[in-house]
Amino acid sequence: MSGFLGKVGEFLGGAGGGIIKQVSEVADTFIQTKDEKDAFKLKLKELEHKVAQESKQLQADIERAYLEDTKSARNMQIAALQQEDTFSKRFVYYLAIFWSVVGSTYLFMATFSEVVNPKMADTVLGFLLGTIVATIINFFFGSSRGSQKKDEGVNIKQAIDAMRK
Repeated sequence: MSGFLGKVGEFLGGAGGGIIKQVSEVADTFIQTKDEKDAFKLKLKELEHKVAQESKQLQADIERAYLEDTKSARNMQIAALQQEDTFSKRFVYYLAIFWSVVGSTYLFMATFSEVVNPKMADTVLGFLLGTIVATIINFFFGSSRGSQKKDEGVNIKQAIDAMRK
């Protein structure tokens, strides 16, 4: 798990550290009997398990929201294609063509002409190629990331459902 959820997991007890481990170490200095220590460690393990499960559920919910958003965009395009207005039907294609021409023109100009500020040209070129062109390709051909994450989300949901039974 990466990003924000990974950091939360590490903070709460994952990756060999975190607050749960620190609480355990502090409690060891105050809890004296073996029975108390065993009971406390059991509670900490339960808490760690609960945090891990809730983190997985949160990740699955985030992924579900992402997939619903993508589905909504595709449904909007299907509705646009059913209209009688030619411009509305083809708007996405016009937009894709416009940004493809802008990106290609900029790439050509940045490559074959004298550039005043090469660092800015590289930044803008990276933006055009990394976002605009990639978004156009992902819209028309689908995102491999979405398919992969969808499978992960389904697996997480199935594991959570199995644990609840």
